Amino acid sequence: MSRIVFFSIPAYGHTNPTVEVVRQLGRRGHRVRYYSFEEFRAKLEGAGAEFVPCDAFLPPAPRDLGRRMGHDFSSLMAMVIDVTVAMEEKTLRELGEFRPDCVVADSICVWGKLYARRLGLPLVCSTTTFAFDRETAREMRPGPLEVFYTLAGLPQIGKRLALLREHGYEVEKLTELIQNDSETDTIVYTSRAFQPGGEHFGERVAFVGPSLPELPPRTQRRERPLVYVSLGTVMHGNTGFYRACAEGLGDGPWDVLLSVGSPAGAETLGALPPQCPGRGQGGAAPGAGGGVGVSHPLRDEQRQREHLVRRAHGA
Repeated sequence: MSRIVFFSIPAYGHTNPTVEVVRQLGRRGHRVRYYSFEEFRAKLEGAGAEFVPCDAFLPPAPRDLGRRMGHDFSSLMAMVIDVTVAMEEKTLRELGEFRPDCVVADSICVWGKLYARRLGLPLVCSTTTFAFDRETAREMRPGPLEVFYTLAGLPQIGKRLALLREHGYEVEKLTELIQNDSETDTIVYTSRAFQPGGEHFGERVAFVGPSLPELPPRTQRRERPLVYVSLGTVMHGNTGFYRACAEGLGDGPWDVLLSVGSPAGAETLGALPPQCPGRGQGGAAPGAGGGVGVSHPLRDEQRQREHLVRRAHGA
């Protein structure tokens, strides 16, 4: 039996793909401890992990979080560095007592990576987005908002990197913390063929495909098509979008499933089209074209959705 420690950031898109990995490790007799956040406790404990909450170390969210979401990478990295320093004493002590055989850290989870490095523990990088290295970085074209926030955030990033060095972490550039390389054992939850520049990554980078739970087979045919509407795990608070979909789809010859994140989110929408269980059985799936939204149709052979996503992104 191995002892394995997972670290992730407080984000569904970075946590959800690891849940089935944790479950399978437990079934094989391994002991898994997972440092995460209270909103994921039930899901992770349900998969068999020992849950360790990290909420007390999170700084307050900025008031304009909604506007910054998806654009302000500098603030995100400042936050994870602050958490790294805040959690350091407690977590290093606990890791010393637990004596894990390896650490699995999300690609953005700086604290997991640096703690493993500090203690000389084997590290596996869990990459729930596309893998990111120098080659793929050259292909990225940031928009105006990303450029603005990056430039505005350079001073705070410089201060945070200096703070890490004060705590004994030899980090010169931000890319050292987040960039994938071919020397670190890495799991990427897509295929090498779908990964931009997939040929640049070595054999230690394992492209394993979408990590999604197995769904029970359909026992009966649906009488009406099911339309599944989602904006992913980050933007599901866009009430206007869901209201527009509800109004546009409400009278059609189909059933509609809106993925709004929580029961509280559903209450803000008022009257809705018929809600039908059966995620993964949808015939059409309007959404944001994010990681999960693309992975589901690729796995479940919803080819028209795949075609639309590829066309929208110029692929």
